[in-house]
Amino acid sequence: MTNLGNAYPVPRPPLVKFVPVLFLFLGGYFCFHLAYFTFIYRYALFILLLTLVTLLYDKNLLTAARLFTLPSRRREMGLLAAACGVLVVLLFLFSKLIKAPLMYGFYRASSPLSGGELMLVLLLVVIPFEEVFFRGYLQYHLSNLMGRKAGFVCASLLFGLFFVMAGEKWTFVAFLAAGFYFGYLYLRTSSVVLVAALRSFLVFLSGLLTF
Repeated sequence: MTNLGNAYPVPRPPLVKFVPVLFLFLGGYFCFHLAYFTFIYRYALFILLLTLVTLLYDKNLLTAARLFTLPSRRREMGLLAAACGVLVVLLFLFSKLIKAPLMYGFYRASSPLSGGELMLVLLLVVIPFEEVFFRGYLQYHLSNLMGRKAGFVCASLLFGLFFVMAGEKWTFVAFLAAGFYFGYLYLRTSSVVLVAALRSFLVFLSGLLTF
């Protein structure tokens, strides 16, 4: 049988390409536990530094080809977007059940900023560059190293484990669930922009509903 697939698959990345993951956890620990100034600005600065470090190991990280892939199956995208709404409802109910802040509440914790200022930092810096790192860099290269499904699972687990350092077990549960949803969305679309847009929508709704 003739193989009509790609005769030249993407080469497996060398392990040195994953050095930014070390910076993610080391820098993230200091970001979460050393309070030099307002958390959300501290975290936004860390995410930007993480992106710069990652660019040293992945020159194509911010290229249009990596970020702006457009999905071809519109109906499937509609179903995945609807699932985002279901995720919002589930996280909202879960936050009320355990009486603890999740998602937006995590970023809002101990912040003296107004809701509008905080939302701008989240939507313009934190959410887009988190997705660039976790989906456009980490899941992309793990998929090339281990296969698409294994890369999706490992990147989603690392997304949840990163927030363990914040010290709240329910925060880990919420971000783990979100990581698997948005990781699956990236698995099906290869579009960082689409994932970031839907996640921004989720965070915006969580701000309105305060969870």
